[in-house]
Amino acid sequence: MILAFQRPTSLARRFATSRPMGLRRLQHSELDDTPIQYLEGIDRNHEPFRIAYRYLAPAETSGESGTVTIVFLNGLLSAMSGAKSRSLQQHAAANGVGCLRFDYRGHGNSSGDFVDCTMHDWMEDAETMLDVANPPNAKEEAKVVLVGSSLGAWIAVNLALKRPGSIAGIVGIGSAFDFTRHTFDNLTTEEKAVLSQREDGANPAVDISSPYLDDPYPFSQALWESGKSYLLSSRRASKEISLSCPVRLLHGSEDKVIHSSLVMEAAEALRTKHHCNDITLKVVEGGDHRLSRPEDIELLLDTVGSILK
Repeated sequence: MILAFQRPTSLARRFATSRPMGLRRLQHSELDDTPIQYLEGIDRNHEPFRIAYRYLAPAETSGESGTVTIVFLNGLLSAMSGAKSRSLQQHAAANGVGCLRFDYRGHGNSSGDFVDCTMHDWMEDAETMLDVANPPNAKEEAKVVLVGSSLGAWIAVNLALKRPGSIAGIVGIGSAFDFTRHTFDNLTTEEKAVLSQREDGANPAVDISSPYLDDPYPFSQALWESGKSYLLSSRRASKEISLSCPVRLLHGSEDKVIHSSLVMEAAEALRTKHHCNDITLKVVEGGDHRLSRPEDIELLLDTVGSILK
């Protein structure tokens, strides 16, 4: 099944690379196709943080076409070493395309405890990585294709709404739009009461089970509250903020985590509130939430390739 709202779009593909201002780059040698690097900074609470990432620079080109960089955004409690992100980088390398993948705070090799992290932190991490692929002080305007898995798709859309001029396209995989709202709605009355407690300095949490995790993960009050700032379903319509880049959503028919109807709801909100008229939702027969079968990854690469043309 495909839900489509399409409008022809021309993509200017100019990209540049340089070091973002105000952050210090560290090198970490590791046996992999690209080394882990770190960016260090100070968060909104004046605490130091460190983001781990791997960056494959795009091939040098000339002329109007410029260069291309893909930024991969992981799912919740996933890391940049997964099969989809590695496949994207291999595909990028074979086609002279840049690829940047990273771990949010509280994930993988980045700093922070998961229970203390919020959507504000992860949005900030994504925006920081966007500035690596598309530095604000670059001589040429740069554009990036965002590929987001689960939570990463939600972050990608919010990032594109915040920085629309920087994004050439979005591909969402098992898109967990508004996941904090849906998670809270599915809690028991007792669990909702725990997250609704108000006590200075406290950040109560409840354990959430996932078929893709060995152990439950803590869903905190801070994470739930922060998610309200990024809900697509409750965003006000805006004539000033439009999402004109192509958006391609891939969703498994056997996804037991996010029902396709929730993705359709978010897609309709983007179309009606933010003028996103080039958006498609493809339901992949037999696919689960991760969409990591060989045929799923082949579809992902083909979908990314269609945006890069």
